[in-house]
Amino acid sequence: MKSNVDPRFRVQHIAHRGSRLEGLPENTLASFDHAVAAGSDVIELDVWLTKDEKVVVFHDADLERMCGAPASRAALATVDAREATTKPGTTRERRSIGIPDLLFHELPEISLDSEAHWAVDAGNRAEACRIPLFSEVLALVPPHMTMIVEVKQKSAVLVRKVHELIVARGRLERTIWFSLSEDINADLRAYDPSIPNISSVMGMLKCIFFYYTGILPFVRLNEDILGIPIDRVDYARVREQKALKVLPDAVCAILAFVLGGKPPSALIPPGLFKHLRARGIPIFFLGVNDEEDLKVAEVAGSTAVLTDRPRWLSQRMMEGKVALRQL
Repeated sequence: MKSNVDPRFRVQHIAHRGSRLEGLPENTLASFDHAVAAGSDVIELDVWLTKDEKVVVFHDADLERMCGAPASRAALATVDAREATTKPGTTRERRSIGIPDLLFHELPEISLDSEAHWAVDAGNRAEACRIPLFSEVLALVPPHMTMIVEVKQKSAVLVRKVHELIVARGRLERTIWFSLSEDINADLRAYDPSIPNISSVMGMLKCIFFYYTGILPFVRLNEDILGIPIDRVDYARVREQKALKVLPDAVCAILAFVLGGKPPSALIPPGLFKHLRARGIPIFFLGVNDEEDLKVAEVAGSTAVLTDRPRWLSQRMMEGKVALRQL
């Protein structure tokens, strides 16, 4: 009998930023190519808009972690020189520089680390060193595969351009999009409600709150998918969440205490996930990179996992050692 479940909700194996824990830099064509070859169901990535309105694939708000401090300083100098020419007499103090500050041709190369990026070789080095266009990733990923697009920047132009590129490649029915910012997530839902949406940080916390207060069965959720991190939650992690920056330190400390630990047990009550599955809502677990994480996802009742080790997860699935739930 043919299933009525959306194919995007039947996935189980999601390659998070490609394959960053299998020797290749995250969010690069080399990393995505590896994840496709490994047998992933889904490619997850992050998008930003450059100053000349090119949609590129990159995670961080600044360049330093991925491109190195020297490249970051050089990019900063480039922007300062350009602005000195186009906006004479203006000065601007910067602490960091990110994708939105730069023209596409000004983007630096990704800095390779011989220990972390051991899978880079002569055949894939060019693709491993370059920040790619979103259109290049769309061309690389086979049309039958689902893609999860995390929008990192509050920009109506970015949302429109991402949507246009998805439609142009005929991938509308194979795309999920979201943001960890509830503000951006609301923009995505408003722009095209037909594209499934994963919970933001605040959306996740609201769902957890509704469950523990007993009102979840009576509440309509805005999101189509619940995303849950299962790596360690502590005060520093709570405090760094953009959505929670408005909260006083004391409230963040309480959240860290209630939600803390690895795995964060308060975030993964099996009863919650049983209820959501019955409502047709998938549960995606983020940060599943070893046997312990996989067991947590299975016991809790996750329907899919995001991993930075796609070949490892594919091997476990082929061995019949993965028992995730289905809708």
